[in-house]
Formats: sequence, structure tokens, C-alpha cells
Amino acid sequence: PRFIEPQLATLGERVPRGPEWLHEMKFDGYRTQCRVFHGKIQFFSRSGLDWSKKYKALESEVKKLPTQNALLDGEMVWIDDRGQPSFQGLQNALSENQMDRVLYY
Repeated sequence: PRFIEPQLATLGERVPRGPEWLHEMKFDGYRTQCRVFHGKIQFFSRSGLDWSKKYKALESEVKKLPTQNALLDGEMVWIDDRGQPSFQGLQNALSENQMDRVLYY
């Protein structure tokens, strides 16, 4: 399997309404694709870079999923003491390999 390019948000003039639309919170983190293929777990950046080593500490949580194959599209977010996301905190955590406050939404 190969990296699947994620859809990116685009600026609109107004918020779409109707039952066919879903909306999600925009966190201040890194868009990340998690691929589970025959039990092997890989994480990819938005541009397709393999960031599996950076997110190695999160592998144990992904292994808890009841599947051997999955493609997850989410965002890596660092949470501060007040429960708020912090992009600077995420960058610091990655450079210092301190993943205890990083969540994958």
C-alpha cells in the first residue's frame, strides 16, 4: 500500500448547512495519517513523509484497535496543563521526544 494524499480544508465564504455536512474541530497540530496494514503501523505527515519513528510511543495505543488493517486520518495534538492544544508544545515535544501529552484525534 502507498500513502493516500489527504483532502485539505479550503476557505469558503460561509459554513455549509444541511444534513449532508459534518464539521470537526480544527486543532492546532500536525495532520497525520496512520496506516495499519497486516498489523504493521506507520504514521505519515500531510506531505507523505514517514514519521513512524517520531510517533513510535503512540504505536501501543494503535495496537489496541480491533483490526489488522486500517487507514486513520487525524491530527497529532499536544495538550497543555489547561487542556488546550499548543502547536509550539507539539514542536517541542517532538524535538525532545516527550510524547506523554500528545494525542491523536
